[in-house]
Amino acid sequence: MAHERQGDPNAKRAQPHPLIRGAQASSNSILVNSCQRGNPILQHIKGVAWEYADIVPDYQVGVSSGVLFLSLRYFRLHPEYIHMRIQKLAHMYTLRVLLVLCDVTDHQQAIKELTKIALVSRMVLLIAWTQEEAARYLETYKAFEQRPPDMIRTRVGDSYASQLTAVLTSVRGINKTDVMTLSTRVGSLANMARAPHETFAMLPGMGEVKVENLSKAFKQPFRTDFAYRKARKQTETNTSNAATDNEQANSIQATEPIDLTDQIQSPTQAPTDPLGEALHDTNASAIEGLPDNFDSLPEEEQLRIAMEMSVNGFT
Repeated sequence: MAHERQGDPNAKRAQPHPLIRGAQASSNSILVNSCQRGNPILQHIKGVAWEYADIVPDYQVGVSSGVLFLSLRYFRLHPEYIHMRIQKLAHMYTLRVLLVLCDVTDHQQAIKELTKIALVSRMVLLIAWTQEEAARYLETYKAFEQRPPDMIRTRVGDSYASQLTAVLTSVRGINKTDVMTLSTRVGSLANMARAPHETFAMLPGMGEVKVENLSKAFKQPFRTDFAYRKARKQTETNTSNAATDNEQANSIQATEPIDLTDQIQSPTQAPTDPLGEALHDTNASAIEGLPDNFDSLPEEEQLRIAMEMSVNGFT
C-alpha cells in the first residue's frame, strides 16, 4: 500500500508548472507538440532526433527556445489561430521563433501582417519556402544549442590591412571598398587622422555623409565608459551644487535685513549684569571679613565661619 501511494501521481504534492511541462529540459532531441502529428515537416528532420512531448510551443529546439509553426494557407483560413497560440505561450522561453511556411502565391500581405504580429509579440520571424527548408531551420537551432557564438563572430586578422578594415568599417557608412580607396589614396591611418575634410570629399565613392562621419570619428576625442561616467557624475554634482547655492542666495535676498547695530558691543565695553555686580560686591566684602588665620584653621572651623558669614550676609 505504501508503494502504491508513492507511485500514485494524484498523491504527490501539487507543484508549479515548470517551463516545459512533462518534458526533459536537457533532452538531446527536438521536442514536438502532439498537435504537430502528421506534419510533413517531421519527415524531413533527419539531422537530429525528435520526439513527442507535452510542451506549449509546436517545437522546442533548446532549453529556452520555443518555435511556433504556421502555414500561410492555414493563416488565411484561420487568422485568429496564431493569436491564440501566442497568448498561450505568454512569456515562456527566451528565444521565441515564429516559423512560417510560405505555401501560397500571393503572400506579401500575409507576411507583412505576420511581421507586425512577431514584432509586437517579441518573436523572431523566419520564412521557409519549402518544407525541407523549415526542417533545416529546426535542425540547425537544435544542433547549435550548446555551441558558442564563435562561428558567427567577426574575426579580425593579425595583418595591418585586416585591422585597418575592422577599425574603419566601424564608422557608420564606411565599407571595405572605401577602406581600400582610403588606404590607396591617403595612406596609413595616421595620415587619415591628419587629413583635412576636403581630402576625403575628393575620393571616389565618398559622399557627404561618409565624409562627415569619418571626419567626426577622427576629430572627436576618444573616451572610455569609466571616464564618461566619472565626468557625467561630476557634471551632475556641479549642477546640483549650483542649484542649491542659487536657492540659498534667493532666500537670503527675500529676507528683510535686520539691524544689529544696537546689539554690537565695543571690545572695551563689558556687558552690564546687575546680579553679577551685586555678587561681586558681596564676595569682596565677605573675603574682607575673614580672619587672618583662616587658611590655618581646621576644615570644620572654616566651614562654620563660612556658614555664619553666609547667614549673616543674606539676613
